[in-house]
Amino acid sequence: MATQMRPLQPDNGADLRNVQIPTTMEGPPSVFERRTKSGRVLRYQLTILQQPERARACGSGSKSAADRRPVDPPPVVELLIFDITNGQEKDITFSYNVNFFLFATLEHARPMAHGRVQTPSATSPPVLTGMPVSGMAYLDRPTVAGYFLFPDLSVRHEGRYRLAFNLYEEIKDAGDASIDPIDKISNANPGPSFDWRMEVKSNAFTVYSAKKFPGLTESTLLSRTVADQGCRVRIRRDVHVHLRQLFEHAASISSPIVPYHTFLNLNRAELPWDRLRHVCKYLCCFGTAHDTTQQLCSSERPESRIQHYLL
Repeated sequence: MATQMRPLQPDNGADLRNVQIPTTMEGPPSVFERRTKSGRVLRYQLTILQQPERARACGSGSKSAADRRPVDPPPVVELLIFDITNGQEKDITFSYNVNFFLFATLEHARPMAHGRVQTPSATSPPVLTGMPVSGMAYLDRPTVAGYFLFPDLSVRHEGRYRLAFNLYEEIKDAGDASIDPIDKISNANPGPSFDWRMEVKSNAFTVYSAKKFPGLTESTLLSRTVADQGCRVRIRRDVHVHLRQLFEHAASISSPIVPYHTFLNLNRAELPWDRLRHVCKYLCCFGTAHDTTQQLCSSERPESRIQHYLL
């Protein structure tokens, strides 16, 4: 596994050339070339900038939709198109007049060995739910390129999986069709027709059960960068930021509760949920807690509720 550093472009004209966004990839990007009827040679470069790392199994029951967690962090795939006619490479990603979409499918990361006894979960196909299709967004940051975002993908069953992303293209100009007869623009069928171009696969990631799920992580810099440009990506802050706000609010009314720094010095995996629930109840007694705090207090085992609202 290699780590590549990508430059971050500034929002307000400031010089941020030294600011880097770390991106983790499995090997080189996927590359595909084809020759068009107009004589151009096009190169497609598809790269997974943000790999999935974890997810919580949402099951297949009646309440699975309401208790669903997305794959974390949300996968982000970059597409670049180059015109390499006459040996000169020219980036035409923004000027190339076509439509793209990327389709995500799920597959087992570790196939069962031949002759091994297979459990029903291993023999049944993995189930991906949510929105597996993404259109291309043209963004300036972190670099000028086309991006496919998948903020709403969930997996029903626990296990080790990987995502496969397949690129499809809709040709608008007959001259951009491939010399290969697979690409056809038919007058008899005026509807849109998409041609498969290439595939890239993600790193393997783990889907946990609800009891073993370690929780969603803080949103990455890449997620924040695309969200700042208008893309619909849910941004999560560090859990300590939410706890700090809760305790600062309590301090503003001079309530004698445990100082926040006692929680900050603890490991995130060992947060004292019982003590936090006691604090929430105390705030409710003073009438200073908001609706979220009241819902946290209403559960005998508030771990899942606290993680849901604070993350």
